[in-house]
Amino acid sequence: MEQLNQLLEDRKWYNAYLYLNSLDESQYTEKLVDSFLNKTIPLASQLYPLSLTQTVIKVTKKYSQRLDALIELESKIEESIFKEKAHKDSLILLKIAITEMFFETNKNIESQIYELKAMDLNQEQQQAFDHLALRYFEKCGNSDEAYLCSKRLNFSEKMAENALHARNVFFLPELDEKESALYKAVREGNYSYVLKSKTENLDFILEKTYIIKMLDICRNQKEIDLIKLGKDLNLEQNSLLLLLIKAIGLNIIDGKINGVKNLLEIFNVNLQTVAKADLTEIKEQFEAWRDRVDEIIRVME
Repeated sequence: MEQLNQLLEDRKWYNAYLYLNSLDESQYTEKLVDSFLNKTIPLASQLYPLSLTQTVIKVTKKYSQRLDALIELESKIEESIFKEKAHKDSLILLKIAITEMFFETNKNIESQIYELKAMDLNQEQQQAFDHLALRYFEKCGNSDEAYLCSKRLNFSEKMAENALHARNVFFLPELDEKESALYKAVREGNYSYVLKSKTENLDFILEKTYIIKMLDICRNQKEIDLIKLGKDLNLEQNSLLLLLIKAIGLNIIDGKINGVKNLLEIFNVNLQTVAKADLTEIKEQFEAWRDRVDEIIRVME
């Protein structure tokens, strides 16, 4: 404490930041953080903002007045006559930290999340955003976005958990020892195992498993007999057609159903995550395909 006060008194700001960053988190007492903030935040518009911002975000994680401190620092940096990249980067980090505080108090942060998501973030900002967004999207039940966040963060267990429930993830990476038996079964298209499991959302996960198995069967094929494909998957033709139409509508199979020859003509199998596509457009496209199921079935009969 005495060393910090001396550094602040001597206006050795960067040395003060280094000193604070060398401490263990348990040493960030209310008194120490108060002393630091009282000396630095009033002068924030005159100081190099990025190092100050990074330090304030770190030392205030358990500080009782954290939100007020972050908002005040944001205001001071915005007042600065300097408008360098470091100021912009600092304000983005503060926006993420403040949004996280709002999330902790159960405020609606949807607009902030999508505003941040649309920004061109650097590595530090992206990592901070992904930690927040992962929690937000999991709470909202948006497994597709949660999967992407966990993938960028390299959180294997979260990747596996969210991949199972994501509507547009059909390429499940091998996660070695992090894999659950269910995840491994879905990844391998082992629908027999999934059928016997007692997991939540079973119908959805089973459908994903069938599609993954179907992709594996169709890979490197130019055409495939629909009767044979149905037998390989142990599915009735109507159920098979629904899965095919969904796969084609989601662009994971590029092909068409030849009702006259009872074939699936395959141009390409895209074994990748459907993530960057416009999900609204995909949904509408799938619904349009689904409306044609009866017509296709009638032709095949």
